[in-house]
Amino acid sequence: MNWCISIIVLLFLLPAVFSQPADEINYSALRMEKWEFKTNDFIDSSPKLGEGLVYIGSADGNLYAFDMITGFEKWRFKTNGAIESSPAYYNGIVYIGSNDNATYAVNASTGKLIWQFNTSGKVYSSPTVASGIVFVGSADGSLYALDAAKGTYLWSYPTEDSVYSSPAVSAGIVYVGSNDAKVYALNASNGEKLWEYETGGPVYSSPKVFNNVVYFGSYDGRVYALDALNGSQLWSFSTNDKILSSPAVERGMLWIGSTDGRLYALNAFTGERLWVFRVGEPIESSPYFSARNNMVYFGANDNKLYALDALSGALVWSFTTGNWITSSPVAYGSLIYFGSYDKRIYAVSTVSSFFIYPESGQRVNGSTVVIRGVSVADAGVKMVELQIGTDPAWHTALGTTNWTYTWPIARLPEGSYLIRVRTTDNNGEVEVEPLRQLSVVIRQEVPVDKPMYVEFPTRLRPGDHLIIHIKDAEGKPLPFVRVDIDGETYYDDNGDGVVDSDQNGNPIIVKKQEGELVFTVTKPGYFVPPENRLAITVYKEDYTIYVAGAAILVIAIIAYYIWKKRQEPGYV
Repeated sequence: MNWCISIIVLLFLLPAVFSQPADEINYSALRMEKWEFKTNDFIDSSPKLGEGLVYIGSADGNLYAFDMITGFEKWRFKTNGAIESSPAYYNGIVYIGSNDNATYAVNASTGKLIWQFNTSGKVYSSPTVASGIVFVGSADGSLYALDAAKGTYLWSYPTEDSVYSSPAVSAGIVYVGSNDAKVYALNASNGEKLWEYETGGPVYSSPKVFNNVVYFGSYDGRVYALDALNGSQLWSFSTNDKILSSPAVERGMLWIGSTDGRLYALNAFTGERLWVFRVGEPIESSPYFSARNNMVYFGANDNKLYALDALSGALVWSFTTGNWITSSPVAYGSLIYFGSYDKRIYAVSTVSSFFIYPESGQRVNGSTVVIRGVSVADAGVKMVELQIGTDPAWHTALGTTNWTYTWPIARLPEGSYLIRVRTTDNNGEVEVEPLRQLSVVIRQEVPVDKPMYVEFPTRLRPGDHLIIHIKDAEGKPLPFVRVDIDGETYYDDNGDGVVDSDQNGNPIIVKKQEGELVFTVTKPGYFVPPENRLAITVYKEDYTIYVAGAAILVIAIIAYYIWKKRQEPGYV
């Protein structure tokens, strides 16, 4: 069980994610992996849930059982071939097919073999159990019916090619596809053929029966809807490539993937296309519809698990693994389980919490610290809670998707405090362990103020425009300072270290008529040195000298005029 490794990897990845500015992170697209387990080969098998365990096969030949919440391995059962079949759970027994040509029944609690049934071909088909009978196909071309408790042979039906499709059972009829391009409807009690329907290619897709209609995809690239009783075609829909995916049908809608790289949503009654989501790589995984979250989950060969809004097809989030995802996901509570060709089974949470402030390891002081974060949930966020230090209580944050919690620290001892966060969604599902956490250090140290220097004109006249520049000790502009002068308060709203106007853009005008104008400049954590005295001399102009000068100038002009006249001829 490798959930510890998952947490270590997550801790290495988080700095890369959270080094971005908070407003640039698309938190809605993030989901937290809760655990993973690495097997020894690729996983094509899809998980099955039962008795609080997750069952899944691997190409390493083992059937595994894990605790649903912790990912702890409970047991493994070894077969003699790769397992690409998906398990079925029924009445305390897990059933699985193997490429060693056998179908196995294993005790769901202990992993001990109960019985084994051998066929003449590999068992890619996933068993289906109904009314005490196990139905499973084989590459030998037959569909088998076995006693669920004992494994004894009841009947078989031979098709004309391998059976990779997994059977579906409804109202006493078993439906199954074959590589002979046909879908068969058989009497579940005796194997008698009721009808068959031929498509244009092998049918790997497993039928889905809903409201007396059989839905499935074919290698010919089409989705089919047949009457469950007589096999007549109701409608078909063409994609652009072969279909290996099996449909999900609910609430009048059908979802299915195609190797053309698209997931299609169709009207289940008419086959009309409602929307399409393009991945770009083949989709072999079968979609899973969650009625509680109104979401569709599926994997693709671009290595991602996708979560879409079921009605609109809008992408809600995606999760990247190390290789193809052909395994089909299944959901329980707040977790999505699926396998990948990277050899791992994953449990990814549909409910996730993230811290924005403070950063882990950050020192804090003062009377309170406002912790900020973001929470996301496929069903919507109902509540966010925090657990701090050794206090076992959970404290409710203010807000849901964007939340804050004001943490009183004035009376707390200095030291390191572990803060954990969990989210509850609108379905009442509480985020499971491991939870997001960070460590904060309280240090109630007295901060040392830094000097700031104020540049301004020391002499101004009434009505002049005052411009003040504030710089730090390195001579760089110091932003967002406060200036109080002449009974008014001004701020550096532009953050450029210049204060020259009020918040409406009106300039600072000297109102004082004469004398000394004293003002203050303040900014938390800074002080103005005593030698940088903040005082301006306001003076009025002395006009006496100008008047005297003008009089002298007038007298001089008159004298010059008289002298000039006396120089003219005939002047007496």
